[in-house]
Amino acid sequence: MPSAAPTHAGGALFRETAGGVVLGTEVHDRFAEIGWLEPGESMPGAEGGGDAVRLVADCLASPDVRRAIFTRPAGPCLLWCERRFEWIEEGRWVSGAFDRVVVRLGSDGAPVSASVHDFKTDQVDAAEAAARYAPQLEAYRRALAGILGIDPDRVSAGIVHVRSGTVVPIFNP
Repeated sequence: MPSAAPTHAGGALFRETAGGVVLGTEVHDRFAEIGWLEPGESMPGAEGGGDAVRLVADCLASPDVRRAIFTRPAGPCLLWCERRFEWIEEGRWVSGAFDRVVVRLGSDGAPVSASVHDFKTDQVDAAEAAARYAPQLEAYRRALAGILGIDPDRVSAGIVHVRSGTVVPIFNP
């Protein structure tokens, strides 16, 4: 029987099997290696095997995921992958790791808007995963806005449900 390890996400405690945590980490590591993908471009290192590589490759086969997450937006922007952060909000310490952030920049180089997406490998449907992680994404959205010095209404947030290849918006300004 797999051992269970507690994990913290958005103020709620969930239990995941040790194997699920390892797989999730491997999937995140693979996604972090990908910047932008051109149409028809395959995942770097896709020839390797393993469950994580297959999950990522299958997810990238989704046109919605490729377009929404891995296609470079028009105009100047910054891309952050697996960036750890610390933030204090209303006297409460918030820490985490942004899986994928796109910061859109104005003509002066200052941030004007952003999006944060979190990769989820849970073995539940996309709607259940979205409901489960909405508090985490809301906290990440507020932290990102504070870090960038922009209004939280200028930050969108969502999950990428890796198993179904679905992008699920949590907050769309």
